[in-house]
Formats: sequence, C-alpha cells, structure tokens
Amino acid sequence: MHWPLPLILRLPLAMLVTAVALWGGFVAWALHGENYGTLFPDLMIEPDPLDWRLTEGKGALSPEGMEIHEPGDRARWVLAIRLPTILHAKRYDRLQVLTNNAGLNHTLTVHWSRTPQYLPAGGLPLSVTENGVYETRLSDLTGWQDQIYFLGLESFGAPRNQFSIKALRLHQAKPDLRSLHRRIAEDWFAFPSWSQQSINFIRSGAEKSHLSLLVAIAIWVLATGLALMALSTSRCRQALPWLTVPLVFGWLILDLRWQITLLANSAQAVTQLASLSLDEKREVGHDENLYRFLNALSDLANPEFGGRVFAIGRNEYWRTRVRYHLLPLSVRTAGSNEWNQNVVSAMQPGDVILLLDTPGISKDKLPDELRYRIFPNQGKNTYLLVELIANTGDFKAFRVLEKAARQES
Repeated sequence: MHWPLPLILRLPLAMLVTAVALWGGFVAWALHGENYGTLFPDLMIEPDPLDWRLTEGKGALSPEGMEIHEPGDRARWVLAIRLPTILHAKRYDRLQVLTNNAGLNHTLTVHWSRTPQYLPAGGLPLSVTENGVYETRLSDLTGWQDQIYFLGLESFGAPRNQFSIKALRLHQAKPDLRSLHRRIAEDWFAFPSWSQQSINFIRSGAEKSHLSLLVAIAIWVLATGLALMALSTSRCRQALPWLTVPLVFGWLILDLRWQITLLANSAQAVTQLASLSLDEKREVGHDENLYRFLNALSDLANPEFGGRVFAIGRNEYWRTRVRYHLLPLSVRTAGSNEWNQNVVSAMQPGDVILLLDTPGISKDKLPDELRYRIFPNQGKNTYLLVELIANTGDFKAFRVLEKAARQES
C-alpha cells in the first residue's frame, strides 16, 4: 500500500501530521491530572553561603542548614534569600519552608522582593504542618506577581530550641492550555541575560522544564521518518534519501537558536565589557565578590611573600577561580571533606588559608578579636593557631601563626 500522492508531497504532509499528532498527545498528557509536575518540577532552594544572609539576628550555615541562634536589636531575625534564578510569580502557587521541627515562639512570615535589591514587600504568615514544614498558598495574593528576585523569612524572639531552615520548596501552579504553550515557548526561545559563562553556552528560559527543544526535535524527526517509511512501503529505497529532510530541518532550528544566542551574548559582552580595563572587567564579573576579596589581600601580591596559599571550599568552582585570580602564585586547593589532620599538620607559619564556602569547618574564636583556632574535620585533637586577615562574610582569610598543636584535654 502506498499513497497516490507523489513522494515530494508525502514528505511535508508526514512532517506536519507527525508534529500535530505528537504535540496534541503531549499537551493532553501534560494537562491531565498532576502530570505537569513531571514536566515542571517543584523548585528546591537549599542554603547557600552567597545567597542566604541574615540581615537581622545571629546565626550561621551548618550541615543542617541555616541555623538561627538569636534575634537582632528589634527582637526579630530576618533571613534574606537571593533566588538562584529570577522567578515568574504566577508559575508558583505554594511555598513550603522545610525546618528541623524545633519550633518557633512566634509566627514565621514570608516576604518577597520584585527588585534586584532586597526591598521586601508582602508579609504573609506561614502555617505549620507536620514534620516542621511551614506552608502557605501564594496564588491568591495580589502582591505575588511579576518577577521575584528575593524571598525573605522573618520571625520574632529566639527559637525554643536549635532551629535550622533546611530548604525552601516552591510548588508549580497547574497551567492551562494557553499558559502551557507560553511557558514552553519561553523555555525554548526566551533567552536570559548572558551569565558570563562560555559565550556558546545555551540556557534558554529562566526556570527550565524537563522537555528540551533538542529532545522534542529528535522525537519528531524519528516519528516523521517512521511515518514516511510506513506510507511508502512499496518504494522504501526511493523514500530513504528524503529522510534527511526532517533531520536537516530540525538541525536548522537548533542552529538558528544557537546563532541568535551567540549574537546576543556577543552584543552584551561588547556593551558591558569592551570599554573596561582588565581589573574593571573582573570587578563586574560573575565572581566579582571573590575577586574583590582576593584583591584586598595585599600580602599575597608582595614579591617577598614566602608562604603558601591553601584554598578550602566545598565548591570546585570557587577553588578553581581562586587559582585563576592568583596566578602566577601557586595555590593548593582542597574540598572541605579533605580538610583533615594531615592537611592541618602540614601547615607552616606564614601560610595563608582561604575559607570559601565551608560552614562545616570548626573554628573557635580566642579573646584576641583576630585570633582563632581552626580544627580538622575529624575532631578537636589538633588545631591551628591563626590570625584573621580578611573577612567579607562570604569568604575569610587566615594567616597561620604557629604549627599545628594538640588540644589540651
């Protein structure tokens, strides 16, 4: 059996029919029940030393999360959380704050900021559910709209026990037919500002779904080929060369998107960086806070500096950037899980330790405001006596004063 239509007409018809059938089936599946949650998963926001800051009150990051120790001057604590990506408010209908279930004396309230600076608005109390989860609905709030840059949590008084915030979860709102198409189109073709990663890197959409354009085109090309072969069973050899047409068409779509991204990134690079000096470019880079911190360490730039530099951090990205910024100085790096007794014992007076994002590393402050004891991960049998030489909140630098010593029992 084969169609009476010539092959040159069968091919575009097969491409169109397959695209409509696949897309119709996909939309029907996505809008059925809770299937949209598979396509657009909930957004989990975990503690980050650069994005989570207590603007009022005292606390610290630990392996358990953000620990709240005591309130500030106005008997309250406020935690400002810079979101890892700009959120479209209407895409989320519920917020959950996951805690260690220690309990608070007063209501926990959530704020949000629609500006790149933390200017909190709103003020919605969260209700407590089981297992230390604080929750509220966002969909009916008049102020929950546009783009969200920050979330803020606030409460009054000190916690009854040790209280830690483990993570925030934003639940996706179920889309209707129109918003589903708009959301996917934005994820595929709305390009955010260049993040100064590789200029060839493509990151389409602010909050990506699990359906990428590449996967969608690959499925469509395969289905079109199968449909064309099924409709040309008596002339399979004649149809084979035409199978390259949907393949080339799909490749052109992907290549066009890449070219647009490349041009946009290039234009932004010229606009933002072309007129700046090398130091000025680094000061507006994606790791500008790290660069300013390292630039303030004048001891490392001194040609007579004879010590060694150790960069300790959980994130390999920060360790690598330290090595880059301090070239030609040789920098030894280690993950926080590698901060053991052997590394501590190898330190010599005059060495410099850079703590990048290591809330798990234990240190005791001594009566002298700038002196600390730093301990390895395994315990407090051995310690280093160090002096604080730089502190930006996110990053800290210490100079080793004495070789490792054993803790007196």
